Amino acid sequence: MRLVRYTPLNDFTLLKNSFNDFFTDPIVKEKSQNWQPAVDIFEEGDSIVLNVDLPGVKKEDIQVKLEEKVLIISGQRQTEPVNAEDESPGTDETTFFRRERIYGSFSRSFTLSPELLPDNENEVDARVKDGILTIILKKNKVKETVKQITIN
Repeated sequence: MRLVRYTPLNDFTLLKNSFNDFFTDPIVKEKSQNWQPAVDIFEEGDSIVLNVDLPGVKKEDIQVKLEEKVLIISGQRQTEPVNAEDESPGTDETTFFRRERIYGSFSRSFTLSPELLPDNENEVDARVKDGILTIILKKNKVKETVKQITIN
C-alpha cells in the first residue's frame, strides 16, 4: 500500500473537473454519430441465436443481409422529438445540457461458419420485439467429417 499526502486542493480540482465534464461530454459532439448496438450470440438446440439491442429503432429502419459468408445487420436510429406532446424534433433554439443517446446509422457484420450458411432464406428467422432484434440461424444437418491425414 502506498501512502498519499492529503491535499484539500485535489478535492476542489476533482469537483471542478467533474463540473466541466458535465457540460463538455465527448458524447455530445455531434447530433448524429455511428454507433454499434450490443449483440448476444448463443446456441440454442440446432440453432444459433443473435439478440441485438435496438431500442428506439423502427422495424422499417433495420436491414438484415447475408452476403456470401457474412451476416450484415444495419440501419438507423432517428432523432426522437424533444417535445413528445407536439412531436416537434426541436429547433435551433433548443439547447441540450447533456445528450447521451446516440442517433444515426449503425452496422454490425458477422462471418458465418460453413455449418451456419443457409441454403435458402427460410432457414433464417428475423423478428423485432420490445427493441430487440432476434435472428435465428438454423445449423445445416450435414456436417463435414474430420479426415485423418497420414504424415509421410
